[in-house]
Amino acid sequence: MYFENKPQHFASEGIFRVNGERAKIEELSIYLTMGDFSILQKYEDSPNEVANFMKELIRELREPVCPFNKYPSFRDIERSCSPG
Repeated sequence: MYFENKPQHFASEGIFRVNGERAKIEELSIYLTMGDFSILQKYEDSPNEVANFMKELIRELREPVCPFNKYPSFRDIERSCSPG
């Protein structure tokens, strides 16, 4: 919902590349892990911290977002979309 409600954040430079402030990411982690999503109001103008939290969450998953048995299909799609 965070990025859905503020689509302009997707235009932020380096949204998933630039590191956010570690203390803010840890605060987000504590609140969001407990299910308190009201903390996102405090971070309305901090898309890098929210994106960094999301990246950490995805990295910690037991299973990858793209299942291993589907990886070749995703790779083939990527190759077919690449120029040259």
